[in-house]
Amino acid sequence: KYINTLLRRELEAARKIEAARKDEGKRLPDDSEKADTLVLLVGFSFEPLLQSVCAYKPKKVLLVLNDIYSENIDGQMIGDWLTKLIRKLPVNLLPEQPEEIGAHEINESTGEEQFVTQPAQPEKVFQFLIDQLLRNPKADKHGRIVIDITGAKKSMVTGAYLFGVLATNCTLSYVDFDAYEPESFRAYGYSCRIGKIGNPYQSFQIANWRRVQERYNHYALSEAAELLNAIIKNLGKANLFKRKKGKEIREENKIPEELVKLEQLKTILEFYAKWDAGDIPKAYEQWISEIKSLGIEAPIVIQELGPEWERKYEAFKQNEQLRGADNVKGKNKVNAFEKSKATISIWTELLGRDKWTVMLTYACDELAKIQRIAKKKGDWRAAFIRAANLHEYLLKVRLLMLASDNRWLKLEVGNQEQIFRLAFYDASDAIGYVLEPGQEERWERYKWKNNKKQFAGSQH
Repeated sequence: KYINTLLRRELEAARKIEAARKDEGKRLPDDSEKADTLVLLVGFSFEPLLQSVCAYKPKKVLLVLNDIYSENIDGQMIGDWLTKLIRKLPVNLLPEQPEEIGAHEINESTGEEQFVTQPAQPEKVFQFLIDQLLRNPKADKHGRIVIDITGAKKSMVTGAYLFGVLATNCTLSYVDFDAYEPESFRAYGYSCRIGKIGNPYQSFQIANWRRVQERYNHYALSEAAELLNAIIKNLGKANLFKRKKGKEIREENKIPEELVKLEQLKTILEFYAKWDAGDIPKAYEQWISEIKSLGIEAPIVIQELGPEWERKYEAFKQNEQLRGADNVKGKNKVNAFEKSKATISIWTELLGRDKWTVMLTYACDELAKIQRIAKKKGDWRAAFIRAANLHEYLLKVRLLMLASDNRWLKLEVGNQEQIFRLAFYDASDAIGYVLEPGQEERWERYKWKNNKKQFAGSQH
């Protein structure tokens, strides 16, 4: 009687209530939410399970059954009863019957097929779902999976829920009711709400938090900051930290405190990512404007070079623009030489009064980064490339120091801009152009060896 009359009326009533109370949301899943495989946790109440089958219209139904339900009722009996009821559902409620109901195995004693059952323990239910939905040879054919956790004991629900929140291809569903019979407290079927329930594992981005920690531990600071930013956006959309209406919220604290703390953590990671990338001017700017007030000290290299870097770098860029305008074959070569000396002056001034100390501060900072890239990230190729860049930098520093002490000597007529180009872009080659006093003979050998015809004549 329930299947032929009352079940249909309950679902029709639920749809009418949904249409009349649109502000309360959906009560039944729509066609786009149909399940390919519907997992039912089976207890003694069959009505909500039958409602769920009619709502999701699955191609397959997987029954999670206990070994024993009572002294005289076991899982085989419950599985048979529920299967018969599903097979009796009329076409107007279930247009197509499921291809398969339950998981089956062969009884070793009788040789007959029977339902797979398990003890009502969380770990056993969890293992059963792994075996049926992930390890089963037909696992890739399960399609869209919905796990209905309405029935069965709480110990079974716990195992199924944990599987549902961890699996990436599953949706958790629950049949809830708004009205109950006052004396027996039995649910009124027409007040049903069937649909997806929240997944805190996804809502709170727990998996991404682990990834943030892993990225941080492996020294991938920029990636950690990007992941954290995604977490903040998702948490903000979900309004998970929204205060209760009755609780007063100060004007300056409209954004939940938890999200404010996460934003601060993201800002800190972005700061360290800039430092790691060698962007000292922007790292210093962010430290002064945002990070220092949090009580966090910047790395020494930022404190040492940061205050002057931006001003010097702007001067360097202006000089590069001038060099670009004049670095044309046969044009204003004497001016190019003067500009190269001006550029050298900028960089040597940047080194400060104690040039070696500042240079070593930067070099030691880079060496520490190289070690972290190799040991924590395990990226030996990137570490090697960065080490090569540091080697190039140290060569350039040596050239600039020689230049600042007027220790560069032989430059050929008409090629004064060579010292600029080589000193800043090809340091290893530039060594051949920078000689200490008294080594004119070595210079002559260098010219002859390289057979550079343009070096006609000499100039100190």
